[in-house]
Amino acid sequence: MIRGIKKQFDNQLLYFIGYFAWGAVGLLGIRLIEPGPMRTLCLGLVILYGVLFAVSAKVSAAWKDICCLVQTITVAALIALNSGWGVFPILYFILSAEVMMAFSQRKGLLWIGLFALFTAGIFVLVAGWQTGIITSLPYIAGYLFFGIFASAVAQARRERDKNSRLLQELQNVHRKLQDYSARIEELTISEERNRLSREMHDTLGHRLTVVAVQLEGAQRLIGENPEKSVNIVRTAREQIREALRELRGIVATMREPLQVNIPLRKALPKLIDAFEEATDFQVHLTIEDDVPNLTKAYRLTVYRIVQEAFTNIQRHAQAQNIWARIFLKEDHLVITIADDGVGFPEQISEGTFGLVGIRERASHFGGTVHLESRNGGGAQLRVELAVPKTSEVCETPVRGAKDD
Repeated sequence: MIRGIKKQFDNQLLYFIGYFAWGAVGLLGIRLIEPGPMRTLCLGLVILYGVLFAVSAKVSAAWKDICCLVQTITVAALIALNSGWGVFPILYFILSAEVMMAFSQRKGLLWIGLFALFTAGIFVLVAGWQTGIITSLPYIAGYLFFGIFASAVAQARRERDKNSRLLQELQNVHRKLQDYSARIEELTISEERNRLSREMHDTLGHRLTVVAVQLEGAQRLIGENPEKSVNIVRTAREQIREALRELRGIVATMREPLQVNIPLRKALPKLIDAFEEATDFQVHLTIEDDVPNLTKAYRLTVYRIVQEAFTNIQRHAQAQNIWARIFLKEDHLVITIADDGVGFPEQISEGTFGLVGIRERASHFGGTVHLESRNGGGAQLRVELAVPKTSEVCETPVRGAKDD
């Protein structure tokens, strides 16, 4: 709205200056003519020029050409009727600016050429070739100057309007992106909740169900076989402790790890150190040199995939060694995590909740997940993620052994 008001003010200012110049030239030109019919005729032509100047701002393009043509002939008549040259050629200055702002530059210059032709032609008819041409040159130069200056002003205004439109479009796109980001965040939170609910159902739900059955059995045996009842309660207690450990693991997973703020080459070794300290596994990590730097969201996805893969191996694989490798293959980041455990039953290879969670995380970056048997025994998880185009290549290699 402010830009519209400013544009309207600029237009009004330009037309005010045009009217002022028209009035000043008309007043001075009429005073230089002796009283009589000639002065009356010239006054009528000056008024006609002013009326057409006012009307031309509100008519269509076709009528604007007609208005400019009539104004051109009107000024030519004023110049011809005033044998002492006078100031009437200055009216072409106003008209030069008007045509350059109203039409294309090529068409505006053609109009200015017509003004120059009328001016020089009348001067030559009145004073001869040499005097007429020389006298007309300053006026023609003035036409060109005012025309080119007006064209530059018009171009600057068009660029300003274009920039204003682009800015408005960018602001609209920015608002849409903010809304989209908020919706994505809500969707991500919802998906994370669903994943956690499945995780809790798969782990805590199972263990607590077993504990409930065991306690019911212990209750029935407490009178008949107290010793067996005590053993059942002891087993149930271990199940509860294991459930608490799993609950702590789920809560820890919900927190964003501090390592996500540092490169994967530093974050994953910290994760592995903590995992090796808490378990009996030996983890071998390799991150190839061509792996690029990644955004925070991308790093968190890779970190969580590796973390969940380690957890699945700990629960199901009965392994001793884990080989983790991250490398670049064309436009995809590939994560392979292999173990030397017992492998997996084919019928549940794609259905465990651990794989579902990994697949959900990978899908955010156009990724795929495959679980396959490893040569030499055990299983291998292979995850491929699309690499962001804005990534930059890392330079620092990481310690670790190659995958066997």
